Amino acid sequence: MHGYLSVLVVAFLWVCFNKSVLSCPCYNGGTCVDDKCICSVGFNGIRCQENAMVSLFKSVSTRSFILSQAEDYLTTANDIILDHINKDFDLANSIFYLTCIGASVVTKIDEIFPSIKDENLLPLTKGMATSLSYIISVMNITGCHSHFPVLWCTTKTEKCSYVILKSEENLVKITNLHLGSDLGEGDMITFDERPGNPILSLTVIKTTGRDAPSHYGSKYASLTLPYWETLQDHIGNARIAINVLSYKINPYKYFDLENIGSSVIKVLITDINGTVQRLYDIEDLLTFTIDLSQVLSSSTTWMDMTHNGKEWSFVAYSNQSVEAIVVEMKLKTLYDCTIYGRYDWYKYPTSLNYDIKVVTRGNSKIVSRAPWNLPINYKENELQLTIYNNLFRYGWYLSPLAMTITCQDDDFSLKTQIHQFRVLEIKSYFLNDARWTRSNAAKIDKVEGTHVVIKSSLFGTFAANSLLIPPNFLNFDQIFDNILEKITTTPHILVVVSSVILISIPATILLRRADKEDHFQWLYLPLVDNKEGDSHVYFVSVFTAIRSSKGFSSQCYFNIQGEKSGTGDRVLDDGHRQNFGRGTSCNFTMRTKEHLGSLQKITVWHNNSGKTPNWLLSKIVVRDALSLENFIFLCGEWLSMTHGDCKTWTELSPLTSDYVTRNLMFNERSRRGLFDDHLWFSLAMRPNSSTFTRVERLWSIVALLFLSMVTSAMWFSSNPSLSIEDTNQTQFVTLGPFTLSYRMLYVGLISSFLTFLPSFAIVFIFNNRKHRRRKSNSLEQSPLPNAYNSRCLLPWWVSFVGYCLIGLAITTGGFFTFLYSLEFGSGTTNDWLLSFVCGTLQNIFLLEPCKVLFLAVGLSCFCSVSMHHFGFSSIAFNYNDGKNTISLIRIQNIICCLTVDVDRRSTLKTVNMFPCPKQKNTKEILERKHRQKLDARLMYYLRSGALTVGYGTLLAIVCSHNDIANSFWQNQQTKTAINSSFKANTTNDIFLWLDEYFIPVMWPKTTANGSLKTSYDQRFMLDEYHYRVALTQMRQVRRMDNCYQAIPGLMDPLKSLCSSESFYLEDTTDNYCKGWTTDNGTCFDSGEVVDSSYRFKSSSDLHTLPYFGVFSTYGGGGYTIDIGPKQSLVRHYISELKNFNWIDLYTRALFINTYVYNANTRLLTNIKVVFEISEFGSIIMTIDTYSFNMLPYLTAWDYCVLACQLILIVALFMRICGFIGNIIKNRLESLQMFQTWLWLSEICLTASAVIFYILRIDRTLQGVTDSNNYLGSLVSFEHAMLYDKLYQETLASVMFFVILDVLKLLTFNSHLNILYFSLTNGRKEILWFLFIFLIVITAFASYLHVTDGYLVYDFRSPLTAILTMFQILLAMISLKKHPELSSLHSQIIISFFSFVMTLVLINFFISMLNCYFTRAKETQQNSMYFLQELNKHFWTRLNSLFCSFWEVMTFQKQSDKEVLYEKSRNINDCKESIADLLQDLRGVLRTRLDCLILYKANTIQCRFCSEEAKELEFTLTLPSVSSVISDLTCCESNIFLYSACLPLNNLVLPKMFELQHLNANSPQGVYTLEIPIHHCEVYQVMFCSFDRGQHWSTVLPVKTDSSLKWTFNQLPSLFTLAK
Repeated sequence: MHGYLSVLVVAFLWVCFNKSVLSCPCYNGGTCVDDKCICSVGFNGIRCQENAMVSLFKSVSTRSFILSQAEDYLTTANDIILDHINKDFDLANSIFYLTCIGASVVTKIDEIFPSIKDENLLPLTKGMATSLSYIISVMNITGCHSHFPVLWCTTKTEKCSYVILKSEENLVKITNLHLGSDLGEGDMITFDERPGNPILSLTVIKTTGRDAPSHYGSKYASLTLPYWETLQDHIGNARIAINVLSYKINPYKYFDLENIGSSVIKVLITDINGTVQRLYDIEDLLTFTIDLSQVLSSSTTWMDMTHNGKEWSFVAYSNQSVEAIVVEMKLKTLYDCTIYGRYDWYKYPTSLNYDIKVVTRGNSKIVSRAPWNLPINYKENELQLTIYNNLFRYGWYLSPLAMTITCQDDDFSLKTQIHQFRVLEIKSYFLNDARWTRSNAAKIDKVEGTHVVIKSSLFGTFAANSLLIPPNFLNFDQIFDNILEKITTTPHILVVVSSVILISIPATILLRRADKEDHFQWLYLPLVDNKEGDSHVYFVSVFTAIRSSKGFSSQCYFNIQGEKSGTGDRVLDDGHRQNFGRGTSCNFTMRTKEHLGSLQKITVWHNNSGKTPNWLLSKIVVRDALSLENFIFLCGEWLSMTHGDCKTWTELSPLTSDYVTRNLMFNERSRRGLFDDHLWFSLAMRPNSSTFTRVERLWSIVALLFLSMVTSAMWFSSNPSLSIEDTNQTQFVTLGPFTLSYRMLYVGLISSFLTFLPSFAIVFIFNNRKHRRRKSNSLEQSPLPNAYNSRCLLPWWVSFVGYCLIGLAITTGGFFTFLYSLEFGSGTTNDWLLSFVCGTLQNIFLLEPCKVLFLAVGLSCFCSVSMHHFGFSSIAFNYNDGKNTISLIRIQNIICCLTVDVDRRSTLKTVNMFPCPKQKNTKEILERKHRQKLDARLMYYLRSGALTVGYGTLLAIVCSHNDIANSFWQNQQTKTAINSSFKANTTNDIFLWLDEYFIPVMWPKTTANGSLKTSYDQRFMLDEYHYRVALTQMRQVRRMDNCYQAIPGLMDPLKSLCSSESFYLEDTTDNYCKGWTTDNGTCFDSGEVVDSSYRFKSSSDLHTLPYFGVFSTYGGGGYTIDIGPKQSLVRHYISELKNFNWIDLYTRALFINTYVYNANTRLLTNIKVVFEISEFGSIIMTIDTYSFNMLPYLTAWDYCVLACQLILIVALFMRICGFIGNIIKNRLESLQMFQTWLWLSEICLTASAVIFYILRIDRTLQGVTDSNNYLGSLVSFEHAMLYDKLYQETLASVMFFVILDVLKLLTFNSHLNILYFSLTNGRKEILWFLFIFLIVITAFASYLHVTDGYLVYDFRSPLTAILTMFQILLAMISLKKHPELSSLHSQIIISFFSFVMTLVLINFFISMLNCYFTRAKETQQNSMYFLQELNKHFWTRLNSLFCSFWEVMTFQKQSDKEVLYEKSRNINDCKESIADLLQDLRGVLRTRLDCLILYKANTIQCRFCSEEAKELEFTLTLPSVSSVISDLTCCESNIFLYSACLPLNNLVLPKMFELQHLNANSPQGVYTLEIPIHHCEVYQVMFCSFDRGQHWSTVLPVKTDSSLKWTFNQLPSLFTLAK
């Protein structure tokens, strides 16, 4: 009740004090005047309570009006909405009707447009933009919470999206109507609505496609049209309206809940019909720059980096799939900083292991970046890196990016300056059907300051957003997380480790067997012909060279002659082993009946039997067991009928200390160490005895491999730091899936060096341990262990230490290498694997051979020259126990023990004696040896020829890689394309040539048929084959050389052209402003390309070389401008240069340099156009093109060429070694030979070619890297081309020498001999004639130079005149084709010159050569240089080869009878040859028996005994006939001489006895043959023949107590015993 009373009281009081209100009530700010309400602009009605926007809409929609009225309507509508905003009155309906008013205005204007096309529609456009800004303001106030009513302007239920989208549509329509007017074309207008704090910004322009500007800026965003102008060219001359609308904040947030933190840009391009344009080339993208300062300008999101005492570090990582991230760093220093980044879960990057590298300087300069296309921005000490997620569309995450920063001032600013960072997620959005979505047509390009750059192939509405990513700390210690996945991803290292272990196990079994064979091979076994009664013992060691036959098949013999006695002919065989194989040492014990004394000589021979009878004997060492003295017999000769001296015997003398030289010591030590000290090679061959077994060597190698694995992995994981200034990237060569770089070779070499010491320790332990003594061994008393132990330093149990070290190296190396493999990615694993292989190969072919050479050099140079250091003391054991010399009984026991072990292995073989063939110097043997020598010499020439041809073929394959034919055609095509025949007379002609010929060809926009090129195709020349690698550089060389002392009088005006100095011809190096005005220090803008063209750059800055032109030589520096990469930009620069008179009076040379690449031929072509402007005004145009292979290794053939190049390097190394060996062998004599200097020249040229090729590859790769890193300027490949030219020149010179070297192998050719003799004997006359020729040519040339040089180009200088006269002499110049030589004076002089040179000097010269040719033919038979005998032998062999070939080719045409006849004839010839051979051998393979004759009553008894054993063989009783006794002889023959004529082949026969006498038939009588019974216990049947083996008889014996007797009626000629 009290409440109602209070209300009534208040109402009464209000009425009392406001009587006027009651009389004239007005609402919404209306004013009552004369009882009427005066309403504000936004209201109407009696009491100002109605919405004026509705009334205005009704009026606009129902009336017709003109343009000025339309502008007034829009102005009124905007005033109304502003009034409603101020009074917060019905805003939702107001903006709706405001939108409808705009739509009605557009519709009415479209209807009356033909009548107003000459009027300006831009004010109307501005009004529309203002209306849109008010609508956005209202929506920010109301939030659009309700639906709008349905009115007659629309037939659908609209939501709040209708208001904005319809208003934007109205704006676009009104600007499109602007296209039809004739006003404002080309004017870019920007409306910022509203002033003070604009809500939106609109930029509009009416233009044609070709004239459209590339950039359109507005308040909150900007647009850049496609860079390659494909859209503009596609539109052509048609008119278009470009609308760029940008909003400060997201206006669509009320009907789409996506949070947009950036400004919004909407871009539409329409033609006169209102059609929205699309991109012609979707690869030529639009660029939108959007303001994102709401997030990027925040100062509270920065975090401090951490410092580990060495570098600053942090990790950028997002646990969500993001489109891109921005890594921002705030550097608190102006010094140089190096930033490394690596995508890794566990480790930070290093200076040699990184994915990202940036070097900064100052507060805004980027020194270098890697990779070259890394999006980066650096301003005001804030560095921004944009990192893309290329797999974002698949939902994949970005790997963590670990970053490290090191700055130059870290040491003294660590406590005061802490660098900061932050990581932001960046997203791009596209408005589709009033909804923000992600589009694959748009992607984040980069972040620049507070703006985001988006690339898109669509027009429309775009926005972006950014979110702060909090720091994620990775646990680098969790190595074993997801271990199975990591092993599956990179199983390479685990496979390598497992493979090495698995291969080593079966290899151990095989090498263990080889060790047993080595032990058996090195035993000192007794010779087969040792006799039990002989008491003196010698130890013989025979060394076979490595170049000998693999398996020696002949039987060897020897004869040692001592001071006291000799051994006689002995068999060099133990009867158990296969001796004298390639690179082996065979040991024997020899017994003699008496002591030989000091050995004087040894004769060695063999019977030349078997398939491989060739033996290269290295040396023989004999040790006297009594005196312990070594006798060394050096040989080094072939014992062969086909090698060396073609003899199977040699006679050697012992080596003494006087003949031991350091050179000999080096050769012996290096040869022996190559297969003893080299770990890898000694697995296959071990010629010397050693305690270091093959199994121990194998596991030492395995330990070495595992140590190499872990060291290379360590170097790949933690590499030494590089200096901050080192910004060059490591060069590499791609080999399939692998990338070979200098770094890998370096890491492999370093790992080999690091593993050298532990591997050397393991090898030292096994190589210097003593033998273990075992009591159970039958060889316990053998002095062999003592011999080893006397020179070994370590006890036997140290071998266990060695095996422990091997096991430790394998386990630790394998384990830690496996751990590193968990951290490596696939790429790093491939790099590690290639580095490990490189290190292993370097160890095999570099370090191990160097170790052998160093040991050999050290022993030969730093040790005293003695027999002990010569290396032979270790081969014969020291049989001294330290107290007394070993007794003979002890040595016999040793030999017996050794023999017991041998008998378990094999059975003793039977060996027959073969006398030394050195006494048989018959004529036939001498001829055969001579023939063999000729064959060997001819084979040497043929082999040398084959090697030379092979070497030449290798060079030809390498040369073919230059692709000369394709280079020629490519050079010709590029010259023709740019009109190389153009003639320039003035500098304007140069610009004319650029405009009409060069620019359309180099930067084409259309194809040959006129169709428009895409952005990709515009990167090629007009022919669509040659890709422009970089920008084109224009460089000019200027000389102020017009300043001379002017002649007074008429020449005084020329003084104004002179500079302050009187005269100089040096290139100008000053800096200028535009138009070549004096530099005042303020006219240069580094951002202007044309300004930079007036600044001098040196040759070192440009990496260019001097140019040798027609008029002069020009330096590599000058004034440059880089033009490109599109045609419009080039034409702009050229126009600017022409306007500012860039080519003027002082320009002496203009160089236009560019590079194109043809992917079909893989050739990089340098096009260099040179305009030389002389002092007298003439202009000469020269076009130089040079093509070379920029990427040499891509296809399979390229890798074959690479293999040939590597073989060429190996061949070069071998030729160097051969040359050094020749110098060492011949000493100063070789330096006096011309052939030596030719050899040296060829080696130097080949080495130079290799060096130049490596430099060429290096400079090419560096150029490619620089081209990627410095896209704003041309990177010169001139150094690479120079090295390529030098490489081709040197390689061609080597090819020239090698081809000519074939002539050296044909010295036995008579024609070449005549030529050589003639040129050699007539060299003085030839030199004098050449000297006379030169004088005469010089005289005529000088005369013509003085008289005609000012008229004839070929006589312009003395040198060119001499060359011209020489060409005239050789008829290389035709006077008919040179009209400048047609004057009477010139014809007289040239005719007289031709007469003198041709008829006089040349005829005399030819006559002189004819005389020498005739003399050479006459003296050819006696010439020492002509190998006439070898010549005849060559043609003989060639004839026999041709005949054999002819027989083979015609053999099938013979009949069967002819074939059988030929075969039978060959068999008979073979039998006759064998019979002749056996007849010759009978005198060799028989031993004459001594005969003791006893005369009895009626019989004569002959007792036959052997000469050596003096043992009775048999007794022959004959009738008393003296004639038979005087002629009778008996010989013991080898049974195989009669094996062909024996009755049975399966008989086991001991030997054959021959009874010979002069009479063919022995007298008739009783002959008794008696043989002691101990000779015929097994063999009791006698086979005898009375006709020399044609018929055989079997005779049984009569047995007595002591013998067996046979009785004959006729004396047998042959008899033997059988079972």
